[in-house]
This record gives sequence, C-alpha cells and structure tokens, in this order.
Amino acid sequence: MNIGIHRVTSGASASLSPSAPPAVPQAPQSPGVTPATAPPSTAMHAQIQQSQTQTAVLRNLTAPQLPEAVMAQAQEHGADQIQRVAARPGVLAWLKASSLGHFFAKLFTTPPPPPYARGTLNLPPGTVPERSQDPGIKGKFAHATRIYKTDPTQIRGDLSPGDFLDVSKGEHCTYSRTDNPHILAVEKYHHDDDDNLVFDFKGYVYTRDIASHFQARSHKALDENAALFPHPPSVRDIKQGAIGDCYFMAGLASIVAQKPEAVKDMIRDNGDGTVTVKLFDVKTAEGQKTFAPKYLTFDKSVLHTDFAIREHASKEAPWVALLEKAYAIHTGSYARMGEGGFASDIYETLLGQPAIKQEIQATPLSAALRQAFVLPSSQEQERDPQVRELALFMQAMVPRAQALIALEKSGPVTREAIHELVSAQSPVRLGDPQTLSAIRTALRADHLETPALTKSLISAWRALPPLTSREAVIDALKRVTPPLSEAVQQSILKVASPLTLSPENQQRLLHLLEPQLSGARGSGIYADSQRALFEQIQAGLAAGKPMGTGSRHTLAAEDGEAGGVGTAGEEVIHGLVGGHDFAITGAVELRPGDRGYPGPADGPPLRFVRLRNPWGDMSETLSGVLNATGILSYGAREYRFNRETGKLEAHATHGAEYLCELSDYTRNFEHIYST
Repeated sequence: MNIGIHRVTSGASASLSPSAPPAVPQAPQSPGVTPATAPPSTAMHAQIQQSQTQTAVLRNLTAPQLPEAVMAQAQEHGADQIQRVAARPGVLAWLKASSLGHFFAKLFTTPPPPPYARGTLNLPPGTVPERSQDPGIKGKFAHATRIYKTDPTQIRGDLSPGDFLDVSKGEHCTYSRTDNPHILAVEKYHHDDDDNLVFDFKGYVYTRDIASHFQARSHKALDENAALFPHPPSVRDIKQGAIGDCYFMAGLASIVAQKPEAVKDMIRDNGDGTVTVKLFDVKTAEGQKTFAPKYLTFDKSVLHTDFAIREHASKEAPWVALLEKAYAIHTGSYARMGEGGFASDIYETLLGQPAIKQEIQATPLSAALRQAFVLPSSQEQERDPQVRELALFMQAMVPRAQALIALEKSGPVTREAIHELVSAQSPVRLGDPQTLSAIRTALRADHLETPALTKSLISAWRALPPLTSREAVIDALKRVTPPLSEAVQQSILKVASPLTLSPENQQRLLHLLEPQLSGARGSGIYADSQRALFEQIQAGLAAGKPMGTGSRHTLAAEDGEAGGVGTAGEEVIHGLVGGHDFAITGAVELRPGDRGYPGPADGPPLRFVRLRNPWGDMSETLSGVLNATGILSYGAREYRFNRETGKLEAHATHGAEYLCELSDYTRNFEHIYST
C-alpha cells in the first residue's frame, strides 16, 4: 500500500486533513548528512517498515473489535485515510455483488420451504385427534407358536380354548407395534379358493415369533424437518408399489390433478415427529350416506424395504406415502388395503363427498340388441302381422345375436355383419318350447290339435338341430311317426318355416342397431353411447371433478395381440393393464395436423381419453412388467399408423400418462368414477 508522507516543522503534529497525506515519524538524521545523501538502503528500509506498520493497522481495523492501543496507533498513522481504503470493495466483494455472484449464491443457497411444505390442515377448535399406531405390516410366523387374545405378559390364570390359537411356521399375518417392545399385535390371515383375503384370528404374540415380509421390513422415521410437500403436489409424485392399492393411488392422482389445494388441506406436520391426517368415516343409513370427519395422528414414518421392488408408495414426496399409511390405518392394515377397492371409495373417504361408480357399456351393440330383441306381447302380435313376423324372426335369431355380442368383445362388429343378421333367413328349431307352443296354437286354430299328436311331435323333434330351409322342415315333418296328414303339415309350415324379414321390418331393426355400431380402432366411427360418455367425461373435468376409471380383468386383444402379466398379476396387453384403476386427466378430439394425432394425413377426427397409470413412469423404476415372451413391457400405450395394413396399432410405452382411443376405452374399461 502506498501512502504519501508530508514533512512538518519541528514541534508540530501530523496533519490528519484528508487533503494532505498523513505524516509519519522520521528517523533522526546523522550529523553532517542531509536527507538527499542518506544511503538508499536506509530510505528503502524506512518505507518497508512503514508499509508493514500500515498493513497491520488495516488488518486490525477490519477486526470485529478494536482495542484502544490499535485505535491510538490508527490515529497516529492517519486513521481516516486507512478507513477509506479499507472500505473500498475488494475483488471478492466485487464478485459477490456481480450478477455472476448472485447466480452462484442462489445455486448454493437452500431456499426457504414453501408455506405449504408442512401441510395446511386446520383442526377445528377443541378437536382431539385419534393417536394411532402404525398399520399392520405383512409378516410370517417364524416358527410354530401361539396367538393370544390378550397381551401374554398380562395373562393370569388358566386359558380357555377360545383365548388362543396355535399356528404353524410360515403362516401369514399382519403385525404392528404395541407399547411393549417385546409384544406385537397380529392378525392371522389366509387366501380362499377365489384368492380373497380371510382373517382368522386377532391377538398378540412375542416379537421373536414374527419374521418380517421380505418387501416391507419396518416403518422408518422421516427427518422431522423433511417437508411433506417439497414442491406443489403433482400427479408425478404418485408412484404405486407392488401392493394392490391402485384404486387408492388412482383416486389420489385424480384428486391432485383437479384439486391440489384439497390435498394440502388433508395433512399437516405437527413438528414433533408426527403428522395428522383428516379422513371421513362413511356410513349408509336408509339409503343416505353420512360423512363424519376423522383426524388421525401417527408417527411421521414410512415403510422401509431393502429390495428393488417397492411394495408401497414412493417416499420421494412424503405426503403420498403418509396418506397411503393413513388409509391403511383406516382400513386396518396394508394387507386389507391391498385387497382392492374402487377410486370412488377414495373420493368419499378423502373428500367427504358422495361419489358415483358408473358402469361403462363395454359393447354398445349388446345393449341395442337386447333392446331390439325384446319380444312384443301376444296382443301386439295378434293385432299386427308385421309385429308377429318380427317376433318370430327375433325368437329364431337370438343365438346369432348372442354370437355377435361375443364377437364384439374382441373387436368391433361391422355394418355388414348387422345387415347379414337382419336380412338372413331365421333357422327353425322345431324342438324349441316356444316353437312348439306356436305350432300348437296354429293346430288349435285349425282344429287339428290332439294330445297324441303333440306327444309325437315332441318325441320326434326333441334332438332335432336347427333347420335353415323350408325343404329341411318339410323333410322333418315327413319323418314323424305316425305320419302327419297334409292338413297338419300345412298348418305347421305356417309358423315353422325359415323366415326372411320384410323390408319394413329390416329397416325397423337397422334403425335400432346402426347408431350403436362402433367402428374399428382409428376409424373415427363411434356409437351414440360412446359419444355421450366422452362428453360426460369432458363436462366432469371442466367442472373440476376428480374422475377415475377401472379396466376389465379380461382385455380385448385385436389381431393376435400378445399379453403379459403385471407385478400384482394383472393382464397387460401392449401397455394396457387389466383389472386396474387409472386417473382420468383429459378427453380430447384430434384431427389430422394436430400434435399427437396418430392417424394418416387424410384420417378422420379421433377421440381419446387421457389416462394416468398410478404405476408412474416405468422407465424410472425396476417394477417393470414382463410380457409373455419375457421382454420388459410398460404400463402405458401409444398408437402408430401402419400404412401397409391401414390400421392403427397399439404399442407399449414407458410413460405414465397417455391417450386411449375411445373405441379401445369402451371395450376395455368397465367403470367410471367421479364425485
């Protein structure tokens, strides 16, 4: 540091004026030597000593507290100017004040948690939450042992047979902690022939008697300062484990998609290692549902496993795993929770609102056929010959109509198939009770009926197959023993001949059936019921309602599509999961040129239901799905147009959210849920 020197006359003090450099003490001059002739080394030595002194002063001035001796030394050496130099920003201070410095400050500074990080549940004044133990975890008995109805350490006296149950090594149970670290509360269970969970006995055992389930070791406490919501709640936070609670995860995902604030209001961190969750007890009395709020306080802990396949919700966003834990407490255990349910149950338990579970007509044609093939009354048949003709035709064509219904489950029924049904000749089943009744009515009208004749007809036609031509019917009449008279044969032929509908009746049936015809996947041809369902979904989402849906256990495969098996045994065909609940997050119509439109450039408008699989993005987890060939598959579907076949083909993909074409949706999903 270079500070100017100002010489003053003898007896004067050093000037501290900012306009003049401060003076410093000078070494005494040797006799006969002027300053100009002083040795250079002496002058340099004086400057170095002066610089060291001033550096020490500057260092002391920047210390938190200044001793009196330092202040005196500073005044002696020009404190004002040294202070000004010390106040100048150095390189580090300049860097901190720069935009680059601000960037790195933000990068390495932990931001304060958002106001909702601990949840925003408010308890009504005077509410005392129910203190709950952790829900039961899956386990097995480590050896043959005995379950006691009461804590075995408290038993006094003899036991009766109903006070205990002897169990074998390896039998299944759920277990949970008690206030005694040496005692566990357990529920023994087994699965019946239909794979339903059956609980046999509830009681207590010693801790040493239980071996934990390989996928769920224990509840592990979360950091007391860990945010329940490290970021705003999102459907991306929801990642189901191997336990069969897709209905809970799908219901929760559809709630957070529509009402994220409602999720924050369900839970709060108490700051003492516990959380409180608000649920609703749902009861039905005289056809009316009531919803009573229920507050559960339990440890801020989640299930911990050492294995790659998670049995329970991911704890990356703790609010998901903790709400799952609260519902397990509500139902009794994770095992009970894993027995399945419906997303509509979750809406009622989490939101305290009535919910609906609506059946989706898988085959719109089947409903139309059942409606069209309702036989007219006998009075209507007697009044109108056209109605009688239609009734006779429908009576004979019921098996073919049933065959079309079965066919539609594996793919859409074409208009050609419907026209073939309506224009075909109806086969005659002479041994059918309804046909015999019509024959007896005709014979009675012609005064030809006798008990012996009726008996012979029944005997002759009992095992007769359907007859598809008039000639085949005449041949069957001639083989009756004793032979039938010509008059009887003509009377029978009036009601027992293969029938072709009149043009008027064909149009009548087509008018009922054609609006219910769904085209092939990607054809853009939708039945009236499909369009109505699509508009219902759009309206529900626009109104802010959480909406979910459940797929059929048996999926409709097209063109030999191969299936696989999910982590809980679900059928999976090209990314579509059977027996599984999803959140509905949208309903869109796409046209050629729209982003995401999978058809050809000249294709028709297509309608899609946007689904979110609670498995999450399968590329982010090892809980993959192996298809029939052992190749890793995923729980989402995408469509690609095959120019060679002209068909829209389905393929598996690893995304969590995808568009399901409306024809695919109605054939593969059986329920829709909403509030």
